[in-house]
Amino acid sequence: MDTQKHAFFRRFLPVFTLLGLALAASPAAAQRDFRGEAPRTASSANEVVQPGEVPTDDDVSLETATPDPTPRVPTPLQRRELEVDVIEQAGVGGPVAYASGGVLEVGGMGSLAFGEEFWQLRMAPFVGWFIADGFELTYLHEVSGARIAGENRVATSMYLEPSGHVRVTDRLLAFAGVAPGVLYNGDDWGFTIRTRAGVDVLVGRSGIFRPALTFTWATRDLYGTTGTQLPGMRRVGGLEISYAAMF
Repeated sequence: MDTQKHAFFRRFLPVFTLLGLALAASPAAAQRDFRGEAPRTASSANEVVQPGEVPTDDDVSLETATPDPTPRVPTPLQRRELEVDVIEQAGVGGPVAYASGGVLEVGGMGSLAFGEEFWQLRMAPFVGWFIADGFELTYLHEVSGARIAGENRVATSMYLEPSGHVRVTDRLLAFAGVAPGVLYNGDDWGFTIRTRAGVDVLVGRSGIFRPALTFTWATRDLYGTTGTQLPGMRRVGGLEISYAAMF
């Protein structure tokens, strides 16, 4: 029996030796990778590799915190090699800045407008996509209500707005846009055009706070007047506030 045991161990000794060396080498390789001694690779196209960063959150003090990358806002048409795409994880902490080609934002806006003997409250969800650096295409679907000459009215309109966005600082941009669209005022359909100008204020990691001045003109009255005492109104100006987040 002893002779058989010795023969068994002699036969499988090389296998056990190789297995032990492999197990011993794996933790060491992992430790080298976590310590930044070996290069790391990004898991996606938009991940920024942090050399020496351990796979746990050690941002408990200013001394050990890993600073978030803050990409610089581009000038218009800076990235001329842009391909048609939707950029994920844009903004502070990612490799792509706001207003870069491919950045997608989703949000909503509201405005309080005024004119002769009326007030108006308008709400509009929207989605915007930068077709190139500094140039955005936005779809807005607006629902508005107004009280005019003592009567309440509701209307809806749809706009497609091209706009330009120019960097002032990495947290502030100036923009202007012109949006043609269609209007249903409760009685009739018509053509409308809407202009606005304001600023993009970047908030937190991926938020955009956007106050703007607006002016709207339509071929039909903005609110239907059939069978009522409402005065006709085809022009209106005001101040709007919107907020969006990058995709």
